[in-house]
Amino acid sequence: MNRKKQWKRIWIAIPVVLLIGVIIFFENHSNEEKKFSKQYLDVFDTVTVITGYAKSEDEFLKQSEALHQELNFYHQLFDIYHTYDGMNNLMSINEKCPSESLSVEQKMMEFLTYCKEMEEETNGQTNIALGSVLQIWHQYREDGLKNPKEAKLPSLKELQDAGTHTNIDQLVLNEQDLTVKFSDEKLRLDVGGIAKGYAVEKVAQYAKKKGWDHLLLNVGGNIRAVGAKPDQSKWTIGIQDPFGESEDAYLQTFQIKEGSMVTSGNYQRYYVVDGKKYCHIIDPKTLYPAEYIAAVTIQCEDSGLADSYSTAFFNMSLDEGKAFAKKHPQIEVLWVTNDGKVTMTDGFGE
Repeated sequence: MNRKKQWKRIWIAIPVVLLIGVIIFFENHSNEEKKFSKQYLDVFDTVTVITGYAKSEDEFLKQSEALHQELNFYHQLFDIYHTYDGMNNLMSINEKCPSESLSVEQKMMEFLTYCKEMEEETNGQTNIALGSVLQIWHQYREDGLKNPKEAKLPSLKELQDAGTHTNIDQLVLNEQDLTVKFSDEKLRLDVGGIAKGYAVEKVAQYAKKKGWDHLLLNVGGNIRAVGAKPDQSKWTIGIQDPFGESEDAYLQTFQIKEGSMVTSGNYQRYYVVDGKKYCHIIDPKTLYPAEYIAAVTIQCEDSGLADSYSTAFFNMSLDEGKAFAKKHPQIEVLWVTNDGKVTMTDGFGE
């Protein structure tokens, strides 16, 4: 009798165990994070792709929209061509600071202070006060793209005259009062070589504070991995071949869990004069487009630093870049020379 009761209890227990197993299976299955991706076309004049993992598409879209809003804030703050209600941005600074002190918000002051620090750190290679020279090149490039047969280069005299108004010390920052002033009325700021990476890093830090730690941000080739994938596997990053016939032509691919990769190259934005390409990255020493290398990619934790250093290294010869890299062990570098050879530091891609 006791044995019958025992078997009866066992047969009752089996369905209960199976039911619990089914519940646990579906609970675990429902908690699995799936991969989603969202594309935006309205920030920093480039394509932005946010890739991440979430339990549902709605959850991911809420995250991506919040990140997009943060990115758009910095896009507006650093815009030199448009102003926005309720904000003194870089266009406001360029328009008003030659004649008056302008109040700015804390985030702008932090950014301009960072820019001055990076200008000193890179020996002038990331000078945001080069705006008067860059305006000239921008206009000639735009005219050349609209009418390729009439494409021209600016004269050296025109560039040198503008180059006398590029001293970043004439950018006067009052960090206590949060005001900006130019002591040279012809000084102009252009942050194209530094702003995008800085913004991406700020967005990455925002994501971390929210606990969103399985993301890959790609803002026009400025890559920032915020944590690994949910299974702790790495993200695969492709380095574009500057001599490739399409944007999908890669030199090599690398895998990273955390951090940033940013590339500067002569193939990204350029125009052609008499059969020769002239890229958008201007060498502060010559005031002409840099021609030392074809491309350079920087890998480091901080996307802002990666963007700044990629601009700086593009304005250096390979030997100068190697010497600079030795003094900065926190960054890894991959160079592509004008003859297509690839050189990299020992830790690149790790």
